Amino acid sequence: MSQKTQSFILRLEPKELMWLERQVNESGLNRQDYLRKLFKEAVVVPCPSAELEHLVEGLKPIEENLKQIETNFCKTKTIDMEKLDENMAELKKLVAETIDYDYDKEN
Repeated sequence: MSQKTQSFILRLEPKELMWLERQVNESGLNRQDYLRKLFKEAVVVPCPSAELEHLVEGLKPIEENLKQIETNFCKTKTIDMEKLDENMAELKKLVAETIDYDYDKEN
């Protein structure tokens, strides 16, 4: 039998404790075993980088513009190529800023 000699304090708000107790009861485990299982099986995903957050925020207006182009296309069966080109240029600029890529080197 292993000796478990280390402990820690976990402070919870009342709502968090109620949630934990509900989860523990549904699992059929005691609180200690439930938390141990959670710790062992949890998958921690790293926070997105600041660059990725910047890219996602920059994509939102482009997405809105593309939705407008799509809506207009469905109504008129034509595409405003000027607006589409503007969106593509903005997208290239945003990606280039984010990943430090020079699109002009391709051509």
